[in-house]
Amino acid sequence: MLASDLNNPEFVGAKSPDDILSIEFYDHAALDTWATQQTGIKSYKKECPFIRIAIPGNPNLTVERPADGKDIKRWPRQWLFFQMQTGKIANAENVPGWQLEEWDELAAEQVRQLKFLRFYTVEQIAGANDAQIQGIGMGGQGLREKAKKALTTRNGAAVSEEVKARDEKIAELQAQMAEMMELIKKQTGVPDGEEPARRGRKPKQEQEHV
Repeated sequence: MLASDLNNPEFVGAKSPDDILSIEFYDHAALDTWATQQTGIKSYKKECPFIRIAIPGNPNLTVERPADGKDIKRWPRQWLFFQMQTGKIANAENVPGWQLEEWDELAAEQVRQLKFLRFYTVEQIAGANDAQIQGIGMGGQGLREKAKKALTTRNGAAVSEEVKARDEKIAELQAQMAEMMELIKKQTGVPDGEEPARRGRKPKQEQEHV
């Protein structure tokens, strides 16, 4: 950051210098100069992540070089986008579970930071071990407990909905059975309060009188 910019509290409209840059990560196999000189044949190194830093509108000021850890920390959003685009990590929508964007507990910035740490669902946070929670930083343990409680509440609500749906189905079937019984009574002329006679063999006494 520039001392005359963000670090100066009297600077009006402070803005990060990185905001004016165009940042792009990409895979590239660089020329292996030593191997090429030794064999006389163009040889390339193993493909690895590169970074392209440019100022929009000024094509003469563009830097392209291998990316390092500092670049990843400085531009985590662009790095995460690059990894998703190249299939190095699963896209969030492909990870089964309760997506972080759907959890009201988190702000948009928290979701972005957690995705950078490879957390995509509430279940992943709830099931994280102590080492993973330490990676989240301050508040990680509290967030894990909130995730566990949120899942318990959500799963309980889901069970309640299933029970409600089952009870409604049973009530519907009972109503249908009652309607069928009423229809049978009307067709057979059975008085109200009596069950329709069951079809089958006549009692033994009646058979003897026939």
